Amino acid sequence: MLQYEKLIKKNERDVTSLINLGLAYAEKYEHNQKLKSKPKKSSGKKISDSEKQELQRSIDVLEKAAKLQPELPEGIYLSLAKLYFLKKDYKKCVSSCEMELKSSGNEIEALKLMAQSHEDLNQKQGALDIYEKLVMKETKNSFFKQKIFLSKIVLYLQCY
Repeated sequence: MLQYEKLIKKNERDVTSLINLGLAYAEKYEHNQKLKSKPKKSSGKKISDSEKQELQRSIDVLEKAAKLQPELPEGIYLSLAKLYFLKKDYKKCVSSCEMELKSSGNEIEALKLMAQSHEDLNQKQGALDIYEKLVMKETKNSFFKQKIFLSKIVLYLQCY
């Protein structure tokens, strides 16, 4: 990470170094989360301040790369969407998924993340629309079919 930071200091518009630094912070965050999830008696999944800072630093760096070059390589907006999701910023998560869908083959993963974000935003119709797209792509996936069924029930009950 230090090497990327040095490159960015030399040229703050170096999109490749920004992307690599942002992904390195994200990987460090994920690694720390995996270490925390190893079985321990009192392993609460509370995020420490330093982990929050790593998460935010990753987001900040990737956002800067996106501002400099809106058409980022495949998978970068999906990584950013996952980071927003971890931060519980579901609106930005959906927005990043939409950007990823414009340019990538990660369609299923981006759609899953979008659907869950719509649910967390209590946007049942948006979630339903995405689950219907997912069922068309993965016709044998019963989970998506169940989500559609439950979403329709909730929407029906909200009318009454």
